[in-house]
Amino acid sequence: MAPPPDRTVRLAVFATLGAVSTSQELAARALQIVGGASPDRVAEETMCLVGVATVRALEAALVDNPDAAAAVIPSLFDFPLAFRDYFDGVALLTDDTDAADLDRVVFDRLKKSRAFYETMFPPYVFPDERILTEKMPLWMGRISSPGLPGTPQTRTERIGGASLLLNHLKLTFAFARQPGFRSEG
Repeated sequence: MAPPPDRTVRLAVFATLGAVSTSQELAARALQIVGGASPDRVAEETMCLVGVATVRALEAALVDNPDAAAAVIPSLFDFPLAFRDYFDGVALLTDDTDAADLDRVVFDRLKKSRAFYETMFPPYVFPDERILTEKMPLWMGRISSPGLPGTPQTRTERIGGASLLLNHLKLTFAFARQPGFRSEG
């Protein structure tokens, strides 16, 4: 049994706000220690990482409620693309031709990054601390400039990346598991 539409919308909004906030915080922390990295590249990779991890947390939380999952997960899966659409729209409204990068290349790059993170996080498995600690250095390696001191793992640990993302995933999972979202609720 699907939850009422307003509850499903609240879940989508909650998960999206968490994904945006977590992406911004994680990217900001990463940019402080990965000198020379492209802020756009860091933002894109981080949104793809957080977006896929959020989807996996929701899949795990809603495994017993396919109707709610079907209503929320596809939009969350496209979170990085929608975020980019929003900024392209802002650039168009403000006539910022430098920022209005509407080239298909950006969307193709986002889709490739998202596909990379899909392979890191198996479907319907909650990305727990062990998984994040193991996989997030791959994200750090993708956003780091060559020749930085230390390993991607030490840089990820230095910014508290796994903890930050795990907190978001736990909150999203718990919100989705509230009575009314589960089929028995």
